[in-house]
Amino acid sequence: MPITMATIGFCSLIWFYLWNYNVSIEKFGYQYEKVVAGRQWWRSISASYAHQHPLHLIFNMASLWNSAVMEVTLGSVAYLKYTFLLVLLSMLTVTGMSYLAIRYFDRPRYRTVYSLGYSCVVFGWMMVQVSCSHTYAPKHTPQTHAQNTH
Repeated sequence: MPITMATIGFCSLIWFYLWNYNVSIEKFGYQYEKVVAGRQWWRSISASYAHQHPLHLIFNMASLWNSAVMEVTLGSVAYLKYTFLLVLLSMLTVTGMSYLAIRYFDRPRYRTVYSLGYSCVVFGWMMVQVSCSHTYAPKHTPQTHAQNTH
C-alpha cells in the first residue's frame, strides 16, 4: 500500500509544516471566489491535502487507512489514477455546489468561506469500496430477504 502510506505521510508533513510555521488557511485553502474568479485552480489541490487541526488529520488518515484495501485490490498505479480523479471530481463537486448555493439559495457567504481536507476524497473511496463490495446490498431488497431466509 505504498500510495496510501505516501498520502498519509504527505498529508502529515503538510499539516506539520502549516502548524510549525503558523500558515494561515487564506494562503492555501479552497475558496470559491479565489478559485473561480481569481483562477487560482491550484487551491483545489493544495486544500485537498492540507489539514488545519490535528484531529481532522487523524480522522481522515485513519479513514484512508481503512479504505486502503482498494489499493491492494486495484494495484498502486490504478489507485493513484483514481485518487487523482477523486480529488478533481470532489473539488468540481464542491465548486458546483458552492455555485448553486450562491446563485439559487441566497448564500453569498459561500463565495468567501474556506475549506480544506482530504474528507471528500476519503468519502469517495468509501463509496467506491461499498459499490465494489460483493456482500453489500441495501437492507430491504428481495435479494437480502432471500439470503436471510435460506
